[in-house]
Amino acid sequence: MSDHFGEVNARARGLASHLPAREQLRAMLAAPDLPALVALLDQAHVPLAADERTAPALELAVRRWAARELATLARRLRNESLRTVIFADEERRSVRAMLRGVLAGAPAAARLAGLIPTPALPERLLEELAAQPDVRGIAALLVAWRHPCGPALLEAAVAEEPDLLHLELALGTAYAARIRAAGRDAGRAMRRVVEAALDLENVRTALLLAGRESDLDGGRWFLEGGRRVPRAAFAAAMAAPDAAAAAALLGRALGPGPLAQLLARHAADPAALDEALAVEALQRTHAALRTAPLGPAPLRNYLLRLRAVLAVVSRAAWSIALGLPPDRRTSALLAGA
Repeated sequence: MSDHFGEVNARARGLASHLPAREQLRAMLAAPDLPALVALLDQAHVPLAADERTAPALELAVRRWAARELATLARRLRNESLRTVIFADEERRSVRAMLRGVLAGAPAAARLAGLIPTPALPERLLEELAAQPDVRGIAALLVAWRHPCGPALLEAAVAEEPDLLHLELALGTAYAARIRAAGRDAGRAMRRVVEAALDLENVRTALLLAGRESDLDGGRWFLEGGRRVPRAAFAAAMAAPDAAAAAALLGRALGPGPLAQLLARHAADPAALDEALAVEALQRTHAALRTAPLGPAPLRNYLLRLRAVLAVVSRAAWSIALGLPPDRRTSALLAGA
């Protein structure tokens, strides 16, 4: 397919122009109560029902709005390979949230916070996944729905005591296989996106495995297809005594730039690293809108901004419901939204 995204980018730009601006999101985080938050969403042209006055109901309404926005864009993505590359990451995030939530004993509503339904993981399935009592139930349900991540997760989940490390490794491998296969037919620009995603998966995996005394075969988890993290650097980072040392080795492989700095800063905190990487990706696509407007930047920028809006609004709603004062409600995503 052509590397000029034409109609898809035009639609993405149009949808992006209606997303809440950074100052509007900042005001939402500072809203004194849920009715005030609803009013701010209305001003930002995020349509909600008049009776959304609880955090779960509000979060559900905004999730449905985001799903409708994504569905509008999906109708313009006629190339199946491109659709897979675009939606696989969103679905990986959703499944990972389910796994982390069930192992942490989080309530179903909390597992759904900030997630966007996709054609392959619609709202009904997300709700069923969030209601599962254990990881085996999540994996079995994905298999029943014929989701590509299901078989790998089910294999990892049948262990006597499935742990998050093995589950996330299996999920990452299944995700990588999807995007690597799809990237071959999605055009040169999207192949670059796939290569960068595979590098990030290898970085995350090496950080997870660093400093662990286990019989895990680290070589099994290296994902071929990236450009900046060779197998030798991955193996060295995995064998490092801790995440900080692994981050230093990976940073040298990646070369100077923001990614190496983020690894050094957040190596020991995967959640903080994920949020920092999301901000960096947003800022990078903002810049690419000017320097490479005919590539995938408008499409990716819109998807990342939509995800950021949902995450910020979800955080605002639950912060209000939990009585967190406005001066303690923050989101790093505001820096890139």
